[in-house]
Amino acid sequence: NFLQNDSRDAIIDMTNVEVVDSTILAGFMTLYNNFNNNRRKFRIINANNYVKRVIELASLETFLLEE
Repeated sequence: NFLQNDSRDAIIDMTNVEVVDSTILAGFMTLYNNFNNNRRKFRIINANNYVKRVIELASLETFLLEE
């Protein structure tokens, strides 16, 4: 399992992403949980305002957005 054999965090650069939907958010949360369970970080950076708003409406900003 790569999460157990690798100590790096995951930072997803969303610079060129214009939209996200519930499927993407569910995938991000699965990844977040897997990384978190292995004491690692999973965050999203450079999200545009639309993407940030979708994440906020789903109440996932605390988990996904880099501060």
